[in-house]
Amino acid sequence: MKKKTNKRNIQRKCWSMSIHVNGYPQGLKGNEIPLLARITAIADAYEVMSMGRVYKKALSMNAVIAELKRSAGYQFDPELIEIFFTNFGNGNKE
Repeated sequence: MKKKTNKRNIQRKCWSMSIHVNGYPQGLKGNEIPLLARITAIADAYEVMSMGRVYKKALSMNAVIAELKRSAGYQFDPELIEIFFTNFGNGNKE
């Protein structure tokens, strides 16, 4: 019996896909990757880099910003990265 595929399952499986490479595991790339999955990838990366993990220290805000900008167009949707920084600033606390 074939498992039913729904939008939430696709988004859950796609959030870690890079925007321009082979689209592992489902072969999706670019705008084929669901919007929510592309947004989640940016939010997750930001949270991991800025908050750290038990096994890895948090990066400085400048390093987080540099990494997100460097990865735009490769790992992350460049338009969404631009929107992220437009809406949330460049990390400077004013």
